[in-house]
Amino acid sequence: MSSPEIRGLLFDKDGTLIDFNATWSVVMDRLLDELAPDAETRTPMGQAAGYDPETRRFMPGSAIAAGTVEDTVRLWAAFRPDLELGYMIERSEAIAAETVAGGALVPVHENIAEIMADLAAAGYRLGVATNDSEAAARQHLEAAGILDAFEFISGADSGHGAKPGPGMLLGFARATGLDPLEIAMIGDSMHDIVSAEQAGMRIGVLTGPALRADLEHAADIVLESIAELGAMLTSRGRRAAAVSRECDMA
Repeated sequence: MSSPEIRGLLFDKDGTLIDFNATWSVVMDRLLDELAPDAETRTPMGQAAGYDPETRRFMPGSAIAAGTVEDTVRLWAAFRPDLELGYMIERSEAIAAETVAGGALVPVHENIAEIMADLAAAGYRLGVATNDSEAAARQHLEAAGILDAFEFISGADSGHGAKPGPGMLLGFARATGLDPLEIAMIGDSMHDIVSAEQAGMRIGVLTGPALRADLEHAADIVLESIAELGAMLTSRGRRAAAVSRECDMA
């Protein structure tokens, strides 16, 4: 039996569409500038969230790479017992928004708008599923020049739950009228891959903190980046068509 035709592409945002280290290292530095209580606590506080302030790199599996803003802030509560959780969440979101508005956001490719346009022209329905907030996702996609490419944008606060739950995938399926088996989830973390258990295809990309070994045992395929996505899907479609012809001739 041939695999279902992939008709919908659901993208993670950070590390998949947005260059994770280039963008979020700037944001994290500014978060630590404000929220770290002193210079001695800055490094352990960053490392608690999976970020090394010395090298300005994120570690595979870091909380900020895969989780929600609240997930990260809860890791900092022990360092700042004097601050309310809600205040730290509010300041984290505000600092991130201000930093992106200031031009810190870097897409994974300079030609990302062309990549999205080519996928849409090929007939794919496009969506975004992120553990960031929906408002932040829209701000970031607009800054990258690709907001209008997507007909579905879901954040952790959009009513579909957060990854690794399946709610965003199922929400995209409902919004587009597609069967989940007709959808491919594209992401840079295990949260993305696990959330797509009901999808027809799970595609890992290596433009986030995760290593190939982190993803390849669970993803159907691992690509260097979304730049390889169109060619891979075209090749897959040709193979499926060839199998179908052989079955018809049998």
